[in-house]
Amino acid sequence: MSAPAARILPPTQGPVRSVYEVCRQVRHLLEHEPDLGLLWVRGEVSNVHARGHVYFTLKDTHAELPCVMWRTEAERLPFRIEEGLAVVVRGRVTFYEPKGRIQLYADEVHPAGRGALHLAFEQLKERLEREGLFAPERKRDLPPCPARIGVVTSLQGAALGDVLRVLSHRWPLANVVVRGVRVQGEGSSQEVAQAIRLFNRHDAADVLVLARGGGSIEDLWAFNEEPVARAIHASRLPVVSAVGHETDVTISDFVADARAATPSAAAQLVAPDAAQARGRIHDLLGRCVLALEASLASDEHRVTRLADRAALRQPLRLLEQWRARVEDAARLLPRAAARRVQAAEDAAGQQGLLLDSYSPLRTLGRGYAIVSVQGRVATQVAQLPPGERAQVRLADGERDVVVA
Repeated sequence: MSAPAARILPPTQGPVRSVYEVCRQVRHLLEHEPDLGLLWVRGEVSNVHARGHVYFTLKDTHAELPCVMWRTEAERLPFRIEEGLAVVVRGRVTFYEPKGRIQLYADEVHPAGRGALHLAFEQLKERLEREGLFAPERKRDLPPCPARIGVVTSLQGAALGDVLRVLSHRWPLANVVVRGVRVQGEGSSQEVAQAIRLFNRHDAADVLVLARGGGSIEDLWAFNEEPVARAIHASRLPVVSAVGHETDVTISDFVADARAATPSAAAQLVAPDAAQARGRIHDLLGRCVLALEASLASDEHRVTRLADRAALRQPLRLLEQWRARVEDAARLLPRAAARRVQAAEDAAGQQGLLLDSYSPLRTLGRGYAIVSVQGRVATQVAQLPPGERAQVRLADGERDVVVA
Protein backbone atom coordinates (compact mmCIF):
# COMPACT_ATOMS: atom_id res chain seq x y z
CA MET A 1 0.00 0.00 0.00
CA SER A 2 1.30 3.46 -0.82
CA ALA A 3 1.67 6.11 1.90
CA PRO A 4 -1.20 8.55 2.08
CA ALA A 5 -0.55 11.84 0.33
CA ALA A 6 0.41 14.72 2.62
CA ARG A 7 -2.34 17.23 3.18
CA ILE A 8 -1.50 20.81 2.26
CA LEU A 9 -3.42 23.12 4.53
CA PRO A 10 -4.67 26.28 2.94
CA PRO A 11 -3.29 29.53 4.44
CA THR A 12 -5.34 31.09 7.17
CA GLN A 13 -6.99 34.37 6.66
CA GLY A 14 -4.59 37.33 6.96
CA PRO A 15 -1.04 37.96 5.67
CA VAL A 16 1.87 35.53 6.20
CA ARG A 17 4.71 37.37 8.00
CA SER A 18 8.44 36.80 7.94
CA VAL A 19 10.44 35.97 11.05
CA TYR A 20 12.01 39.40 10.95
CA GLU A 21 8.62 41.11 10.85
CA VAL A 22 7.43 39.16 13.86
CA CYS A 23 10.60 39.91 15.83
CA ARG A 24 10.41 43.58 14.91
CA GLN A 25 6.80 43.73 16.09
CA VAL A 26 7.74 42.09 19.39
CA ARG A 27 10.57 44.57 19.83
CA HIS A 28 8.24 47.45 19.07
CA LEU A 29 5.75 46.25 21.67
CA LEU A 30 8.43 45.84 24.34
CA GLU A 31 10.11 49.18 23.72
CA HIS A 32 6.81 51.03 23.85
CA GLU A 33 5.54 49.28 26.95
CA PRO A 34 5.68 51.95 29.70
CA ASP A 35 6.47 49.47 32.46
CA LEU A 36 9.44 48.02 30.52
CA GLY A 37 10.96 51.19 29.05
CA LEU A 38 13.24 51.89 32.04
CA LEU A 39 13.19 49.73 35.15
CA TRP A 40 15.26 48.38 38.04
CA VAL A 41 15.83 44.63 38.26
CA ARG A 42 17.33 42.71 41.20
CA GLY A 43 19.09 39.38 40.70
CA GLU A 44 22.28 37.34 40.84
CA VAL A 45 24.96 37.65 38.15
CA SER A 46 26.04 34.56 36.19
CA ASN A 47 27.67 33.70 32.83
CA VAL A 48 29.82 36.83 32.72
CA HIS A 49 31.73 37.54 29.49
CA ALA A 50 33.68 40.80 29.29
CA ARG A 51 35.08 41.82 25.91
CA GLY A 52 34.99 45.58 26.39
CA HIS A 53 31.20 45.25 26.51
CA VAL A 54 30.03 43.11 29.42
CA TYR A 55 27.52 40.33 28.78
CA PHE A 56 25.94 38.55 31.72
CA THR A 57 22.79 36.82 32.89
CA LEU A 58 20.64 38.12 35.72
CA LYS A 59 18.77 35.34 37.48
CA ASP A 60 16.70 34.43 40.49
CA THR A 61 15.19 31.14 41.59
CA HIS A 62 12.47 31.26 38.91
CA ALA A 63 13.87 32.88 35.77
CA GLU A 64 16.85 34.28 33.89
CA LEU A 65 17.27 37.52 31.95
CA PRO A 66 20.20 38.10 29.52
CA CYS A 67 21.86 41.50 29.99
CA VAL A 68 24.45 43.58 28.18
CA MET A 69 26.33 46.68 29.37
CA TRP A 70 28.20 48.70 26.79
CA ARG A 71 31.89 49.48 27.27
CA THR A 72 31.38 53.19 28.06
CA GLU A 73 29.01 52.44 30.96
CA ALA A 74 31.08 49.45 32.18
CA GLU A 75 34.29 51.50 32.40
CA ARG A 76 32.57 53.95 34.75
CA LEU A 77 31.82 51.23 37.29
CA PRO A 78 34.18 51.34 40.32
CA PHE A 79 33.88 47.54 40.69
CA ARG A 80 33.83 44.50 38.42
CA ILE A 81 30.72 42.57 37.50
CA GLU A 82 31.56 39.08 38.74
CA GLU A 83 29.95 35.65 38.96
CA GLY A 84 27.57 35.26 41.91
CA LEU A 85 27.33 38.97 42.68
CA ALA A 86 23.93 40.17 43.92
CA VAL A 87 23.09 43.41 42.11
CA VAL A 88 20.37 45.86 41.23
CA VAL A 89 20.44 46.79 37.54
CA ARG A 90 18.81 49.74 35.80
CA GLY A 91 18.07 49.41 32.12
CA ARG A 92 15.53 48.99 29.40
CA VAL A 93 14.09 45.74 28.10
CA THR A 94 14.30 45.11 24.38
CA PHE A 95 14.13 42.24 21.95
CA TYR A 96 17.40 41.15 20.25
CA GLU A 97 16.17 40.17 16.81
CA PRO A 98 19.20 38.19 15.46
CA LYS A 99 18.94 35.72 18.36
CA GLY A 100 15.22 36.05 18.93
CA ARG A 101 15.51 36.74 22.65
CA ILE A 102 14.56 39.33 25.19
CA GLN A 103 17.46 41.10 26.93
CA LEU A 104 18.12 44.02 29.22
CA TYR A 105 20.41 46.86 28.14
CA ALA A 106 21.96 47.97 31.45
CA ASP A 107 23.23 51.48 32.07
CA GLU A 108 23.68 51.26 35.86
CA VAL A 109 24.67 48.39 38.15
CA HIS A 110 24.73 48.64 41.95
CA PRO A 111 25.66 45.98 44.48
CA ALA A 112 22.69 44.74 46.46
CA GLY A 113 23.32 45.28 50.18
CA ARG A 114 26.82 46.79 49.84
CA GLY A 115 28.11 50.08 48.49
CA ALA A 116 29.81 50.08 45.12
CA LEU A 117 33.05 51.56 46.51
CA HIS A 118 33.16 49.04 49.33
CA LEU A 119 32.73 46.22 46.84
CA ALA A 120 35.39 47.68 44.53
CA PHE A 121 37.76 47.94 47.51
CA GLU A 122 37.24 44.30 48.48
CA GLN A 123 37.57 43.06 44.90
CA LEU A 124 40.85 44.90 44.27
CA LYS A 125 42.23 43.96 47.69
CA GLU A 126 41.52 40.27 47.08
CA ARG A 127 43.03 40.33 43.59
CA LEU A 128 46.24 42.15 44.59
CA GLU A 129 46.67 39.91 47.62
CA ARG A 130 46.52 36.84 45.36
CA GLU A 131 49.24 38.40 43.20
CA GLY A 132 51.50 38.83 46.25
CA LEU A 133 51.55 42.65 46.43
CA PHE A 134 50.86 42.54 50.18
CA ALA A 135 53.43 39.82 51.02
CA PRO A 136 55.34 40.71 54.23
CA GLU A 137 58.61 39.32 52.87
CA ARG A 138 58.75 41.93 50.09
CA LYS A 139 58.45 44.89 52.48
CA ARG A 140 61.70 46.79 53.09
CA ASP A 141 63.07 48.48 56.19
CA LEU A 142 63.02 52.27 56.26
CA PRO A 143 66.43 54.02 56.22
CA PRO A 144 67.46 54.96 59.80
CA CYS A 145 68.84 58.42 58.91
CA PRO A 146 67.50 59.55 55.52
CA ALA A 147 69.27 62.47 53.88
CA ARG A 148 66.37 63.09 51.45
CA ILE A 149 62.69 62.57 52.25
CA GLY A 150 60.17 62.64 49.40
CA VAL A 151 56.57 63.71 50.04
CA VAL A 152 53.72 63.10 47.57
CA THR A 153 50.67 65.14 48.60
CA SER A 154 48.47 68.11 47.77
CA LEU A 155 50.16 71.50 48.01
CA GLN A 156 46.93 72.99 49.35
CA GLY A 157 46.14 70.39 52.02
CA ALA A 158 46.92 70.53 55.73
CA ALA A 159 48.80 67.22 55.47
CA LEU A 160 51.84 68.89 53.89
CA GLY A 161 52.10 71.43 56.71
CA ASP A 162 51.87 68.66 59.32
CA VAL A 163 54.64 66.66 57.67
CA LEU A 164 56.98 69.65 57.22
CA ARG A 165 56.44 70.85 60.79
CA VAL A 166 57.32 67.46 62.29
CA LEU A 167 60.31 66.94 60.00
CA SER A 168 61.80 70.38 60.74
CA HIS A 169 61.53 69.71 64.46
CA ARG A 170 62.74 66.11 64.51
CA TRP A 171 65.28 65.89 61.68
CA PRO A 172 66.25 69.28 60.17
CA LEU A 173 69.32 67.68 58.53
CA ALA A 174 67.19 66.07 55.82
CA ASN A 175 66.30 67.69 52.50
CA VAL A 176 62.54 67.43 51.92
CA VAL A 177 61.46 67.06 48.28
CA VAL A 178 57.73 67.67 47.70
CA ARG A 179 55.79 66.61 44.62
CA GLY A 180 52.39 68.30 44.50
CA VAL A 181 49.49 66.21 43.18
CA ARG A 182 45.74 66.10 43.32
CA VAL A 183 44.70 63.65 46.03
CA GLN A 184 41.05 63.27 45.07
CA GLY A 185 38.86 63.48 42.04
CA GLU A 186 39.09 62.04 38.56
CA GLY A 187 42.67 61.44 37.40
CA SER A 188 44.17 61.91 40.87
CA SER A 189 45.32 58.29 41.15
CA GLN A 190 47.29 58.65 37.89
CA GLU A 191 48.99 61.79 39.28
CA VAL A 192 49.99 60.03 42.51
CA ALA A 193 51.31 57.02 40.59
CA GLN A 194 53.28 59.28 38.21
CA ALA A 195 54.84 61.13 41.15
CA ILE A 196 56.04 57.83 42.66
CA ARG A 197 57.57 56.82 39.33
CA LEU A 198 59.33 60.21 38.98
CA PHE A 199 60.97 59.92 42.40
CA ASN A 200 62.26 56.48 41.43
CA ARG A 201 63.38 57.50 37.96
CA HIS A 202 65.50 60.39 39.26
CA ASP A 203 66.52 58.72 42.54
CA ALA A 204 65.32 61.89 44.25
CA ALA A 205 64.77 60.56 47.78
CA ASP A 206 65.78 57.86 50.24
CA VAL A 207 62.19 57.25 51.37
CA LEU A 208 58.74 58.34 50.13
CA VAL A 209 55.70 59.48 52.12
CA LEU A 210 52.22 59.42 50.55
CA ALA A 211 50.23 61.90 52.64
CA ARG A 212 46.58 62.91 52.66
CA GLY A 213 44.30 64.18 55.40
CA GLY A 214 41.08 62.53 56.49
CA GLY A 215 37.83 62.39 54.57
CA SER A 216 35.09 60.13 53.31
CA ILE A 217 35.78 56.95 51.36
CA GLU A 218 35.08 58.92 48.19
CA ASP A 219 37.67 61.56 49.20
CA LEU A 220 40.34 58.90 49.84
CA TRP A 221 39.47 56.81 46.79
CA ALA A 222 42.57 57.76 44.74
CA PHE A 223 44.64 55.65 47.16
CA ASN A 224 42.31 52.67 46.62
CA GLU A 225 42.87 52.54 42.87
CA GLU A 226 45.07 50.07 41.03
CA PRO A 227 47.51 52.57 39.41
CA VAL A 228 48.70 53.75 42.84
CA ALA A 229 49.00 50.18 44.16
CA ARG A 230 51.05 49.12 41.12
CA ALA A 231 53.33 52.16 41.38
CA ILE A 232 54.03 51.49 45.08
CA HIS A 233 54.77 47.85 44.35
CA ALA A 234 57.19 48.76 41.54
CA SER A 235 58.98 51.43 43.60
CA ARG A 236 62.67 50.84 44.41
CA LEU A 237 62.37 53.42 47.20
CA PRO A 238 60.67 52.44 50.48
CA VAL A 239 57.15 53.90 50.68
CA VAL A 240 55.16 54.97 53.75
CA SER A 241 51.38 55.30 53.30
CA ALA A 242 49.82 58.01 55.50
CA VAL A 243 46.30 58.46 54.17
CA GLY A 244 43.38 59.70 56.25
CA HIS A 245 42.96 59.22 59.97
CA GLU A 246 43.87 56.25 62.15
CA THR A 247 40.62 54.39 61.40
CA ASP A 248 40.90 54.86 57.61
CA VAL A 249 42.34 51.95 55.63
CA THR A 250 43.29 52.12 51.96
CA ILE A 251 44.80 49.74 49.42
CA SER A 252 48.02 51.79 49.51
CA ASP A 253 48.37 50.90 53.21
CA PHE A 254 48.55 47.20 52.34
CA VAL A 255 51.06 47.59 49.49
CA ALA A 256 53.37 50.15 51.14
CA ASP A 257 56.44 49.12 53.12
CA ALA A 258 54.98 50.82 56.22
CA ARG A 259 51.70 52.46 57.24
CA ALA A 260 51.27 55.50 59.44
CA ALA A 261 47.98 56.47 61.07
CA THR A 262 48.35 60.14 60.04
CA PRO A 263 50.72 62.30 57.97
CA SER A 264 52.30 63.57 61.21
CA ALA A 265 52.88 59.99 62.35
CA ALA A 266 54.51 59.24 59.00
CA ALA A 267 56.97 62.10 59.51
CA GLN A 268 57.84 60.70 62.94
CA LEU A 269 58.27 57.26 61.41
CA VAL A 270 60.72 58.25 58.65
CA ALA A 271 62.74 60.84 60.62
CA PRO A 272 64.84 60.06 63.70
CA ASP A 273 64.68 62.43 66.69
CA ALA A 274 67.61 64.87 66.35
CA ALA A 275 67.74 65.45 70.13
CA GLN A 276 68.03 61.73 70.77
CA ALA A 277 70.65 61.48 68.02
CA ARG A 278 72.71 64.25 69.64
CA GLY A 279 72.50 62.49 73.00
CA ARG A 280 73.59 59.24 71.39
CA ILE A 281 76.54 60.96 69.68
CA HIS A 282 77.65 62.56 72.97
CA ASP A 283 77.43 59.17 74.65
CA LEU A 284 79.53 57.57 71.91
CA LEU A 285 82.11 60.36 72.12
CA GLY A 286 82.40 59.85 75.87
CA ARG A 287 82.90 56.12 75.38
CA CYS A 288 85.55 56.80 72.73
CA VAL A 289 87.44 59.11 75.09
CA LEU A 290 87.38 56.51 77.87
CA ALA A 291 88.56 53.79 75.48
CA LEU A 292 91.38 56.03 74.20
CA GLU A 293 92.51 56.87 77.73
CA ALA A 294 92.54 53.18 78.69
CA SER A 295 94.55 52.35 75.56
CA LEU A 296 97.08 55.10 76.31
CA ALA A 297 97.48 53.91 79.91
CA SER A 298 98.06 50.34 78.70
CA ASP A 299 100.66 51.50 76.18
CA GLU A 300 102.39 53.60 78.84
CA HIS A 301 102.60 50.57 81.13
CA ARG A 302 104.13 48.48 78.31
CA VAL A 303 106.70 51.18 77.57
CA THR A 304 107.68 51.31 81.24
CA ARG A 305 108.14 47.54 81.38
CA LEU A 306 110.20 47.55 78.18
CA ALA A 307 112.39 50.35 79.50
CA ASP A 308 113.31 48.17 82.49
CA ARG A 309 114.66 45.39 80.28
CA ALA A 310 118.44 44.83 80.10
CA ALA A 311 118.40 45.01 76.33
CA LEU A 312 117.41 48.64 76.49
CA ARG A 313 119.47 49.57 79.54
CA GLN A 314 122.78 47.83 78.45
CA PRO A 315 122.48 47.04 74.72
CA LEU A 316 126.28 46.65 74.19
CA ARG A 317 126.51 44.03 76.89
CA LEU A 318 123.73 42.07 75.24
CA LEU A 319 125.53 42.26 71.89
CA GLU A 320 128.75 40.96 73.48
CA GLN A 321 126.85 37.98 74.88
CA TRP A 322 125.41 37.16 71.45
CA ARG A 323 128.84 37.57 69.82
CA ALA A 324 130.38 35.09 72.30
CA ARG A 325 127.62 32.57 71.59
CA VAL A 326 128.22 32.90 67.84
CA GLU A 327 131.97 32.39 68.25
CA ASP A 328 131.41 29.27 70.36
CA ALA A 329 129.09 27.88 67.74
CA ALA A 330 131.66 28.59 65.01
CA ARG A 331 134.33 26.61 66.90
CA LEU A 332 132.04 23.64 67.50
CA LEU A 333 130.57 23.51 64.00
CA PRO A 334 133.49 21.73 62.15
CA ARG A 335 133.73 18.92 64.71
CA ALA A 336 129.97 18.47 64.76
CA ALA A 337 129.90 18.35 60.96
CA ALA A 338 132.70 15.77 60.87
CA ARG A 339 130.87 13.57 63.33
CA ARG A 340 127.70 13.79 61.23
CA VAL A 341 129.61 12.86 58.04
CA GLN A 342 131.33 9.88 59.73
CA ALA A 343 128.05 8.63 61.11
CA ALA A 344 126.52 8.82 57.63
CA GLU A 345 129.41 6.90 56.09
CA ASP A 346 129.16 4.18 58.75
CA ALA A 347 125.44 3.84 58.15
CA ALA A 348 125.98 3.62 54.38
CA GLY A 349 128.58 0.87 54.84
CA GLN A 350 126.24 -1.16 56.96
CA GLN A 351 123.47 -0.79 54.41
CA GLY A 352 125.88 -1.94 51.64
CA LEU A 353 126.85 -5.04 53.57
CA LEU A 354 123.20 -5.82 54.15
CA LEU A 355 122.39 -5.43 50.45
CA ASP A 356 125.37 -7.58 49.48
CA SER A 357 124.16 -10.37 51.74
CA TYR A 358 120.89 -10.43 49.81
CA SER A 359 122.57 -10.26 46.37
CA PRO A 360 121.79 -13.18 43.99
CA LEU A 361 125.48 -13.17 42.96
CA ARG A 362 126.42 -14.53 46.39
CA THR A 363 124.03 -17.44 45.76
CA LEU A 364 125.59 -18.10 42.35
CA GLY A 365 129.02 -18.06 43.98
CA ARG A 366 128.03 -21.09 46.03
CA GLY A 367 127.56 -23.19 42.85
CA TYR A 368 124.05 -22.24 41.79
CA ALA A 369 123.05 -21.13 38.30
CA ILE A 370 120.11 -19.32 36.67
CA VAL A 371 118.73 -20.95 33.51
CA SER A 372 116.72 -18.81 31.07
CA VAL A 373 114.82 -19.79 27.96
CA GLN A 374 114.06 -16.98 25.51
CA GLY A 375 114.63 -14.40 28.24
CA ARG A 376 112.38 -16.10 30.83
CA VAL A 377 113.79 -17.89 33.90
CA ALA A 378 113.10 -21.64 33.81
CA THR A 379 111.81 -23.05 37.08
CA GLN A 380 110.66 -26.51 35.86
CA VAL A 381 112.26 -29.34 33.85
CA ALA A 382 109.29 -29.26 31.49
CA GLN A 383 110.48 -25.85 30.30
CA LEU A 384 113.76 -27.49 29.00
CA PRO A 385 112.91 -30.09 26.35
CA PRO A 386 115.81 -31.76 24.54
CA GLY A 387 117.32 -29.60 21.82
CA GLU A 388 116.10 -26.34 23.45
CA ARG A 389 118.61 -23.52 23.48
CA ALA A 390 119.02 -21.90 26.90
CA GLN A 391 121.23 -19.38 28.69
CA VAL A 392 123.02 -20.30 31.91
CA ARG A 393 124.23 -17.53 34.23
CA LEU A 394 127.01 -18.41 36.70
CA ALA A 395 128.81 -16.23 39.24
CA ASP A 396 131.40 -15.04 36.76
CA GLY A 397 129.37 -14.87 33.49
CA GLU A 398 126.90 -16.48 31.06
CA ARG A 399 126.95 -19.34 28.48
CA ASP A 400 124.54 -20.44 25.76
CA VAL A 401 123.80 -24.19 25.97
CA VAL A 402 121.68 -26.78 24.14
CA VAL A 403 119.64 -29.13 26.28
CA ALA A 404 120.63 -32.75 25.66
